[in-house]
Amino acid sequence: MRPVLAIVVIAVALGSVKAYTSFVGSATGREHEQFQETAAEGRFHLELTLSFDARGDAFNPESVLLKLHGDRVLLQIEEPVSAGTVLDVDPVEGIVVGSNEFYLKVATGENDTDADAFSLS
Repeated sequence: MRPVLAIVVIAVALGSVKAYTSFVGSATGREHEQFQETAAEGRFHLELTLSFDARGDAFNPESVLLKLHGDRVLLQIEEPVSAGTVLDVDPVEGIVVGSNEFYLKVATGENDTDADAFSLS
């Protein structure tokens, strides 16, 4: 009897949530509109300074990857980058009015000399 009661309580709870969301959706009387981004005016410049050495490895040769809004690649470097090097992106294309989201990936792959130092003879 208890399992049947638990199933009924869960069904009533989920049904009431579904009824509430459909009521709120129909009460506004508006269709969902697609959000449109407005391009920002001006010229934007970006400087990155790494505090450690960046290098790719055998599985992923990229040492530095910088993206804007998840898909627009601003900077992609496959060579090793030493610490203290200033990386410039000028101009930065795709900045919009409001929040802008950057994705920065920096690899710190092992170099060959470190691997040899720990080998057993």
